[in-house]
Amino acid sequence: MRRLASLTNSAFLFGSAETINRLINLVAMMIASRHYGVAEFGRLGAAIALTGILTVLTNFIAAASLTRDLCQRPERKVTILTSYLWHRLIVMVASGALLALGFLLAEPKLLALNLFCYLYLYGIQTVMSARAGLMAQERFGEASVSSVTHSLLILTGAYMPVRFGLPLEMMALALAAAQVVSLAVVLILSGLHGYPLREMLRQRIDWPYILSDLKRNIPLWLALVFISAYCRLNAVLCQAIRGDYETGLFTAAHRLFLGFGLIISVYQQVTYPRMVRDVASEEPTARYMEGSGRVVVTIAQFIALVTTLCGVRLMAALWGREFGASGGVVQILIWALALSFTNFILLNVLVAQGRLTTLMWVTFTGLCFNIAANIPMIIRFGAAGAAASTILTEAVVLGGMLVALRQYRRACPLLSAIVRSLVAAGAAVFAAIGARQAGVPELTTLAMGPLLYFAGVWVLRVIRRRDLADIFRRLMPEADHAAPRPAGRSQGGPDGGP
Repeated sequence: MRRLASLTNSAFLFGSAETINRLINLVAMMIASRHYGVAEFGRLGAAIALTGILTVLTNFIAAASLTRDLCQRPERKVTILTSYLWHRLIVMVASGALLALGFLLAEPKLLALNLFCYLYLYGIQTVMSARAGLMAQERFGEASVSSVTHSLLILTGAYMPVRFGLPLEMMALALAAAQVVSLAVVLILSGLHGYPLREMLRQRIDWPYILSDLKRNIPLWLALVFISAYCRLNAVLCQAIRGDYETGLFTAAHRLFLGFGLIISVYQQVTYPRMVRDVASEEPTARYMEGSGRVVVTIAQFIALVTTLCGVRLMAALWGREFGASGGVVQILIWALALSFTNFILLNVLVAQGRLTTLMWVTFTGLCFNIAANIPMIIRFGAAGAAASTILTEAVVLGGMLVALRQYRRACPLLSAIVRSLVAAGAAVFAAIGARQAGVPELTTLAMGPLLYFAGVWVLRVIRRRDLADIFRRLMPEADHAAPRPAGRSQGGPDGGP
């Protein structure tokens, strides 16, 4: 019991550090938006979107796979981690050279911005993956130190160019340099805890391990590429069709949208291990899908309600006065949050079941639809069209997920929960806006909206007491560990990772 409590506290510590890391990344983007303005921020957003797709494309070995191998084969941990890091270095140099060739005919500033953004994003992935060595040894304290250090370096990399009035390209270079320092910190901490640096430098790349892991993870890798593409192509297409200003408006709204994704990410970190263990049994998996889906949908629609009521003021306060025009974009985009959260829950079920090929085809369908919907909608409506196409894409992916999981009788009620929560949120929004137009103070309507929404959630039974009880059991592993288990119950489950 003490061991379990220690691991739980340590995992919470690391989760808190990761939360700080993500929030500081968001703050770094806010610093850039306030200093460089909408158009320049649009350039940065398009560059990050384009190079982000390339980053996922070249991320052949998932961090979850690396952590699993380090845990299962501790006698070869140094060889595995060294092979992985050298492999990433080779891929970074090769893909960076290809990116430079691709922009060879472009103006030098465009080439520099895209190249530095790629090194920045690829560096983030490498640092997070290198941290797997500490996680495999349950060194959560050291992993937390490296995560917080990483956050502070990113914040410094964003602030210093702004402080000295340097161009956007220099900010991207500073962010890339911050990843090099962060990687050095992780390697030093790893060297103190089971991964001697001298021994790592003498190791050769284990190409059979690299190739076997690549072959094993191809469907998951492609699925992640497709997800990254349909999440990021909006900004790239928006820049190509409508220019930097519209892209800047969409990028600010999309960054806030991704920031809210931290909620589902933290929830997944806590509940995923339990779900993997129970995935072999149909009933616990069905409970996970329905209960988790209802809870996250309720939270997401609440966020959408509040954001809709104060979208313009919120964007101006966070990103700068120029971005007040982005309020209309975020008021549309935020309604994709409930669909996105639900898709994340169902994606975890497919991954835990090992149905990676199914996931690959569902996400590929979403990518194709996203491209087909984005082009005409961006031409007609600009950034608002890109936001609307995000909602439609998430809906298409959700439909594919529900079809793939149709054997669970509780998968379909998720759609009903989404519709009912949408009705509750929509009624609250219309009531609050109507009251505002009738002369009711804005602050009063902002308080009235959530009250009406939760009243609607209760009346329509969007979330039930048993859903909350099931979530509580997943969030409190000590209680589950202490409870007696029926004889003969399977304790295992297929191995997998998000």
